[in-house]
Amino acid sequence: MRDQDLSGADTLKLVRYKILFVKRDYEAVLTEEKEELVAYDTTGPAWAALKICDFMGSLKLARRPAKWSEKHCDYYYPPGISGEYIEEIPECDHKYIQIYFEVLQRWERQSAEYDREQVEALRGIRRGIDDLTHSFRPGAGK
Repeated sequence: MRDQDLSGADTLKLVRYKILFVKRDYEAVLTEEKEELVAYDTTGPAWAALKICDFMGSLKLARRPAKWSEKHCDYYYPPGISGEYIEEIPECDHKYIQIYFEVLQRWERQSAEYDREQVEALRGIRRGIDDLTHSFRPGAGK
């Protein structure tokens, strides 16, 4: 069974995915396989919904699957539209848009360097205040 666990804020996940269309007789892979690093805590369904939304938002940049340019019942899919790119997917067929994904690898995230830099900056400020405090004492600097 494939790993779809995207939980863990301190875990970096390498995810492979592709968007599919699963309507009978029009089954197709709509995107090339992609990989992404997920560095935040989420659920598989929430992440999948974001990826499908991203795909739908850039639909006109997606190439039409070859199968959709073949004649089926005297029309192309989607009906009335035949171009190199997908112009639209009818709203009644949105339910056939699916995502396949799996977590390939996960790593514990390293601590952020800025934490150490902030501590060093605070120590520098403290030294500066200590130096100022010593220089303003009565009799200091004589």
